Amino acid sequence: MTHYAHILTLERLEIMTHLGFYDEERGKRQRVEICLRLYFPEAPACAEDDFAQFMDYGALAKHLTEWVQADEFRLIEFMGQQAFHRVRAYLDAHGCEAAKLWLKLTKCDTPVPNLRGSASFIHSDLPVGSTTAYAPVL
Repeated sequence: MTHYAHILTLERLEIMTHLGFYDEERGKRQRVEICLRLYFPEAPACAEDDFAQFMDYGALAKHLTEWVQADEFRLIEFMGQQAFHRVRAYLDAHGCEAAKLWLKLTKCDTPVPNLRGSASFIHSDLPVGSTTAYAPVL
Protein backbone atom coordinates (compact mmCIF):
# COMPACT_ATOMS: atom_id res chain seq x y z
CA MET A 1 0.00 0.00 0.00
CA THR A 2 1.48 3.34 -1.04
CA HIS A 3 1.21 6.31 1.30
CA TYR A 4 1.02 9.77 -0.28
CA ALA A 5 2.13 12.28 2.35
CA HIS A 6 3.19 15.05 -0.05
CA ILE A 7 0.32 16.85 -1.73
CA LEU A 8 0.20 19.92 -3.96
CA THR A 9 -3.30 21.38 -4.29
CA LEU A 10 -4.84 23.89 -6.66
CA GLU A 11 -8.17 25.04 -5.31
CA ARG A 12 -11.01 26.55 -7.30
CA LEU A 13 -9.57 27.53 -10.67
CA GLU A 14 -12.57 29.44 -12.00
CA ILE A 15 -13.29 29.31 -15.73
CA MET A 16 -16.25 30.43 -17.84
CA THR A 17 -17.40 27.83 -20.39
CA HIS A 18 -20.35 26.50 -22.34
CA LEU A 19 -21.68 23.53 -20.37
CA GLY A 20 -25.12 21.97 -20.41
CA PHE A 21 -27.06 19.13 -21.91
CA TYR A 22 -29.70 21.37 -23.51
CA ASP A 23 -28.82 23.90 -26.22
CA GLU A 24 -30.36 26.80 -24.29
CA GLU A 25 -28.31 26.08 -21.19
CA ARG A 26 -25.13 25.53 -23.19
CA GLY A 27 -25.75 28.73 -25.18
CA LYS A 28 -24.44 31.00 -22.43
CA ARG A 29 -21.16 30.78 -20.58
CA GLN A 30 -21.34 29.32 -17.10
CA ARG A 31 -18.89 29.31 -14.23
CA VAL A 32 -17.04 26.09 -13.46
CA GLU A 33 -14.30 25.45 -10.94
CA ILE A 34 -11.50 22.94 -11.19
CA CYS A 35 -9.73 21.70 -8.08
CA LEU A 36 -6.87 19.29 -8.30
CA ARG A 37 -4.49 17.53 -6.00
CA LEU A 38 -1.17 16.00 -6.92
CA TYR A 39 -0.19 13.17 -4.59
CA PHE A 40 3.53 12.37 -4.44
CA PRO A 41 4.84 9.06 -3.00
CA GLU A 42 8.16 10.80 -2.24
CA ALA A 43 8.86 14.43 -1.43
CA PRO A 44 9.26 16.48 -4.61
CA ALA A 45 12.72 17.91 -5.27
CA CYS A 46 12.66 21.09 -3.22
CA ALA A 47 16.02 21.17 -1.45
CA GLU A 48 16.86 24.55 -2.97
CA ASP A 49 14.54 27.50 -3.31
CA ASP A 50 15.85 28.85 -6.61
CA PHE A 51 16.82 25.86 -8.70
CA ALA A 52 14.50 23.05 -7.68
CA GLN A 53 12.40 21.22 -10.20
CA PHE A 54 8.85 22.39 -9.69
CA MET A 55 5.38 22.13 -11.14
CA ASP A 56 4.51 25.43 -12.79
CA TYR A 57 0.89 25.48 -11.75
CA GLY A 58 0.41 28.89 -13.39
CA ALA A 59 1.24 27.34 -16.76
CA LEU A 60 -1.02 24.37 -15.96
CA ALA A 61 -3.89 26.72 -15.05
CA LYS A 62 -3.39 28.64 -18.31
CA HIS A 63 -3.35 25.38 -20.28
CA LEU A 64 -6.64 24.26 -18.70
CA THR A 65 -8.30 27.66 -19.09
CA GLU A 66 -7.47 27.94 -22.79
CA TRP A 67 -8.74 24.42 -23.47
CA VAL A 68 -12.00 24.88 -21.53
CA GLN A 69 -12.79 28.25 -23.10
CA ALA A 70 -12.16 26.95 -26.63
CA ASP A 71 -14.74 24.16 -26.43
CA GLU A 72 -18.25 23.40 -25.22
CA PHE A 73 -19.52 20.44 -23.27
CA ARG A 74 -22.85 18.71 -22.69
CA LEU A 75 -22.07 16.59 -19.63
CA ILE A 76 -20.13 17.52 -16.51
CA GLU A 77 -18.94 13.90 -16.29
CA PHE A 78 -17.48 14.03 -19.81
CA MET A 79 -15.89 17.43 -19.22
CA GLY A 80 -14.40 16.23 -15.92
CA GLN A 81 -12.96 13.12 -17.51
CA GLN A 82 -11.49 15.13 -20.39
CA ALA A 83 -10.01 17.68 -17.97
CA PHE A 84 -8.47 14.81 -16.00
CA HIS A 85 -6.85 13.35 -19.14
CA ARG A 86 -5.56 16.80 -20.16
CA VAL A 87 -3.97 17.38 -16.77
CA ARG A 88 -2.57 13.83 -16.61
CA ALA A 89 -0.92 14.28 -20.03
CA TYR A 90 0.46 17.68 -18.96
CA LEU A 91 1.91 16.21 -15.76
CA ASP A 92 3.49 13.27 -17.59
CA ALA A 93 5.06 15.62 -20.14
CA HIS A 94 6.50 17.81 -17.37
CA GLY A 95 8.23 15.19 -15.24
CA CYS A 96 5.45 14.36 -12.79
CA GLU A 97 4.77 10.78 -13.88
CA ALA A 98 5.01 9.47 -10.30
CA ALA A 99 2.37 11.87 -8.99
CA LYS A 100 -1.20 10.64 -8.73
CA LEU A 101 -3.97 13.02 -9.69
CA TRP A 102 -7.31 13.81 -8.06
CA LEU A 103 -9.49 16.28 -10.01
CA LYS A 104 -12.85 17.76 -9.13
CA LEU A 105 -14.90 19.71 -11.68
CA THR A 106 -17.76 21.78 -10.29
CA LYS A 107 -20.59 23.44 -12.20
CA CYS A 108 -21.17 26.37 -9.88
CA ASP A 109 -24.63 27.57 -10.86
CA THR A 110 -26.90 24.72 -11.85
CA PRO A 111 -30.33 25.40 -13.39
CA VAL A 112 -32.00 22.73 -11.23
CA PRO A 113 -34.87 24.09 -9.12
CA ASN A 114 -34.26 23.84 -5.36
CA LEU A 115 -30.65 22.68 -5.78
CA ARG A 116 -28.94 25.16 -3.47
CA GLY A 117 -25.41 24.06 -4.16
CA SER A 118 -23.41 23.06 -7.16
CA ALA A 119 -22.91 19.85 -9.12
CA SER A 120 -19.50 18.18 -9.15
CA PHE A 121 -17.69 15.27 -10.77
CA ILE A 122 -14.50 13.75 -9.34
CA HIS A 123 -11.98 11.61 -11.20
CA SER A 124 -8.77 10.17 -9.76
CA ASP A 125 -6.00 7.71 -10.55
CA LEU A 126 -5.11 7.06 -6.90
CA PRO A 127 -4.77 3.31 -6.40
CA VAL A 128 -7.47 1.54 -4.42
CA GLY A 129 -6.33 1.13 -0.84
CA SER A 130 -3.71 3.90 -0.95
CA THR A 131 -3.44 6.22 2.00
CA THR A 132 -3.14 9.99 1.87
CA ALA A 133 -2.33 12.76 4.31
CA TYR A 134 -6.03 13.66 4.16
CA ALA A 135 -8.97 12.16 2.38
CA PRO A 136 -10.45 13.92 -0.67
CA VAL A 137 -13.55 15.86 0.29
CA LEU A 138 -16.62 14.74 -1.60
